[in-house]
Amino acid sequence: MRGSVAKATAALADLATKPSFTEVRVRKDFVYQVDAPPGDWSDRRLPPRELRPPAAQLVSPRGASLRLFLTGLFEAQARGRQGTHPANPRPLRAAGSGQSWVDLLASDARPAMSGRIFMNVADKKLRQLRNTLDRLVGADLIALPNAHLRGLKRYENFRLQNEAGTRRNGPNIKYELPKSTDVDIFSLPVDFFTKGWIHVLEDTEILFILMLAHYAAKTSDGGIRIDSETRLLHHGIGRDAYEAHFMLDWLNLVYVSPDPLRKAKGRIEGFTTGSQPLPHALRLLPEGFTAEAMPRVEAEIEYQLSRA
Repeated sequence: MRGSVAKATAALADLATKPSFTEVRVRKDFVYQVDAPPGDWSDRRLPPRELRPPAAQLVSPRGASLRLFLTGLFEAQARGRQGTHPANPRPLRAAGSGQSWVDLLASDARPAMSGRIFMNVADKKLRQLRNTLDRLVGADLIALPNAHLRGLKRYENFRLQNEAGTRRNGPNIKYELPKSTDVDIFSLPVDFFTKGWIHVLEDTEILFILMLAHYAAKTSDGGIRIDSETRLLHHGIGRDAYEAHFMLDWLNLVYVSPDPLRKAKGRIEGFTTGSQPLPHALRLLPEGFTAEAMPRVEAEIEYQLSRA
């Protein structure tokens, strides 16, 4: 994906031209739900997707829904004014020097023949984009003003919806660019997009970063402890996704300080005498995102393989 990541990263960097554009604001409803879902849930039996916050609903090993929606927030805030409802004049695909939505996404697609039909990389990325938009429509995070049309025209000028997604009692509302004075928002550094991290991190790693960014906006000392009940019921994150912090720690994007009573193999000193383990103390490291993502990830993978 090296070449595709380089092109998509450059396309995003070209959009971030305003000196004041240093962060991408996200409403907390995207990653946190106030009411715990009804039912008896655990790390062995996670709440179904529809009972999780929108960000957790979008996580997929191969899909692009989470990355596309976050890219949509970046793109809208890069060119729009606070407090307005952004339009979407950007085409799905373009020729020449024009930038389209497929240009903003990285992909591992390669040209291929299927029978007598040849599909180039642009065709494959466009198909992925259409499938991703359909999924975001299903989550009520995207609206299609041209849904009555057929083919690609159906998806042109798609509009962002509020980060809260599907509502139980009615339709979602239009997306409004957050103001700096709004409450219940958190932010991602623009470098998360313009240095390529949006393209190279796994969905579970992005979800973990979103969760930490949500708490970092409310924590002055940077030390964040998230108990398992909050992680599972209010963020919709299971243990497997939570363990994304290992890679993020290696990449210097997150600092992890374990409970001093917790031993290397996970045992708790004094557990049999009633001592209770503490969750890891976590801290998001915004300065880590200033590094170019692709070479940093490649170097870390090579290092970890050499250790193994």
